[in-house]
Amino acid sequence: MATVDRTKIAKPSPIVEDDQGQLRARQGISREVVSELSKIKGEPDWMAEKRLKSLEIFERKPVPTWDRTSAA
Repeated sequence: MATVDRTKIAKPSPIVEDDQGQLRARQGISREVVSELSKIKGEPDWMAEKRLKSLEIFERKPVPTWDRTSAA
């Protein structure tokens, strides 16, 4: 029985593999990227759901602003 090489990613995936074999997201983080990454890693459904829930929490958080003009 032949083994399937799961490291190759079919196009058009939001995840690409760089020259060193590292997985990289093309357009930053999104539901599509999180889902695809979980699928590539062969994670169970509960882990993918946990990752998506964490992304939802992250997206609700305000982006911090760093005011450098009021230095002490």
